[in-house]
Amino acid sequence: GGSDLDINPKVTSLLIGAKVDYHPFKKRTFKLIGGLSYGSGDFSVDIAPTVKTGRFKLTSDVELDAEEFGTAKLFVGANNIRPYLGLGFGRAIPKKRFGFGFDLGVYYTGSPKITIDRTGLIKSILTDQNIADLEKNVKNYSFLPNLSFNITYKLGK
Repeated sequence: GGSDLDINPKVTSLLIGAKVDYHPFKKRTFKLIGGLSYGSGDFSVDIAPTVKTGRFKLTSDVELDAEEFGTAKLFVGANNIRPYLGLGFGRAIPKKRFGFGFDLGVYYTGSPKITIDRTGLIKSILTDQNIADLEKNVKNYSFLPNLSFNITYKLGK
């Protein structure tokens, strides 16, 4: 059998921003892109036994008391203001009726911020030192890659 432990991940992402294209070569579609976005791109995980009281199966061989085991909520967040740099191909105003393009770049998010609210046995396993070590291990993950495809339509002739 499996485990009676609920692990529920959740990702929320909403960025609102503006980007500016710079075409260094007049007759080419190559472009450099810069911009700034505001929003969130957060990740959270809730961990709790499926039962609130009594015993539950942690693994097929291990049973624990639900209240003693406790719960945990992990949250990973980053800066809300995120500069963007990228490069791509495509025109804002196509030569024909339709145009296509793509951008490849990165948002700078800053070092991830990790918080873990925990109770019971989980609190003694996930100590403040463990969390500090985890933050140290992920501190260089400061960039969020972005790939976007664009379809443009020219109004008029």
